[in-house]
Amino acid sequence: MNWNDEVTLVSEKLVTDEIGNQIPESTEIKILCEKKNVTRQEFYEASTSGFKPSLVLNIHGYEYGNQTKLVFENKQYVIIRTYSVDSERLELTCERDLGGGDLT
Repeated sequence: MNWNDEVTLVSEKLVTDEIGNQIPESTEIKILCEKKNVTRQEFYEASTSGFKPSLVLNIHGYEYGNQTKLVFENKQYVIIRTYSVDSERLELTCERDLGGGDLT
């Protein structure tokens, strides 16, 4: 296993400001990961459900807190599937968040 890449997991929640408006608040955590390829079968099976997986990452399961988004190589992604590989590793399948744009 090659855990050389860094990923930022992003969780979002709505908080109420001083005048009662609900505004999104993000919490980020940086961890190490292992980048994998999206398999052909996974890509085509997901596309039948309207998803377009473009990134698969392995992370340590204990570091994941049900985040729904992540940033990898300055690009935002939405986590569309999690899979427990074994007792230590969790696989995150992601698609590009085209509404999020690129971060620089």
